[in-house]
Amino acid sequence: MLKFPKTVMQSTVDDEMVLMDTKNGEYFGLNKTGTVLLKTLLETQDAASAIAKAVELFDAPEEIIAGDLEKLVEDLVKRKLLVDS
Repeated sequence: MLKFPKTVMQSTVDDEMVLMDTKNGEYFGLNKTGTVLLKTLLETQDAASAIAKAVELFDAPEEIIAGDLEKLVEDLVKRKLLVDS
């Protein structure tokens, strides 16, 4: 199950999410597409649902959205802003 670690705070402003690791002070900003992908993924724990929602909202090719989601999750995990428990 993907989730934010206890040290990561998140806030959404104008359809964009900002993550902050209170342990090391690292900030990470997501645009509207990234915010939709991450929120849907965390709510459903299903990549296919997150991809389908983004494809519908942004009228983008599924392959592009799927690749963007994969890169986003990899980056957030690497930065320890997202954990798989």
